[in-house]
Amino acid sequence: MAYSVGWGLERGPLATKCDTAREALALAEEHLAAQRTQVVVTDLTTSEPVPIDTLRELAEEEAGEKKL
Repeated sequence: MAYSVGWGLERGPLATKCDTAREALALAEEHLAAQRTQVVVTDLTTSEPVPIDTLRELAEEEAGEKKL
């Protein structure tokens, strides 16, 4: 799955594209740590927003799959 991560007015395809939930989570957390408001993560397959908690779960699932 692919995601876009942006903040403020950078949304959807205009934001940074990430190929995995783990990459998207890392970038979203960087934006949050920099106190940027309105961090937006979008699933590029469905064009739906992804809440940060859901993104964390998806990233954990990906990490578990890599260990197998």
